[in-house]
Amino acid sequence: MTPGGAWALREELKALTPKPVRYVINTHWHWDHAHGNQIYGPDVEIIGHECTRAKLAAGAERGTLAQQVEVLDTQLEGTKSIAVKPPTVTLSDHLTLFRGGREIRLLHLGRAHTGGDVVVHLPKERVVITGDLLVEGTS
Repeated sequence: MTPGGAWALREELKALTPKPVRYVINTHWHWDHAHGNQIYGPDVEIIGHECTRAKLAAGAERGTLAQQVEVLDTQLEGTKSIAVKPPTVTLSDHLTLFRGGREIRLLHLGRAHTGGDVVVHLPKERVVITGDLLVEGTS
C-alpha cells in the first residue's frame, strides 16, 4: 500500500532468508499492489504486465488513491511519501524465471480484475498467487 508497508514486509523477509530481494512482481497496477515498489531500490527488478507499466507510468492510480485517502485518513501520511515506480521488466503473455532450483512462471491469462493481471505459478511447490484475480469488479 505504502512505502512504509513495503519496508515492513522487506524487514519480515529478513527473518525468512538472508538473501536480498532481487525481484518484486506486481500482480496488477492498483495502489495496494504497487505503491511500495520504491522501497526496494534500484537493484531490484519490478516485474509486471505491459498494462501495469503503462498505467503506473501514466499516474492512473493517483486520482483513485486520493479519493480513498479522503475516506481513510489513517493512510494519509503513508501516501504522501509515494514515488510511483513502474515495472522495469514486462511481459505480455508469459515469462518464466529460473532462480536457483526454482521455476517461477508468470502468466497473463487475459483481462480479469485489471487489464494487466499476472498470476504467479510455482510448479514444483504447487503454489499459485493470483493477486486480486479472484475478487469482484474490474477496473
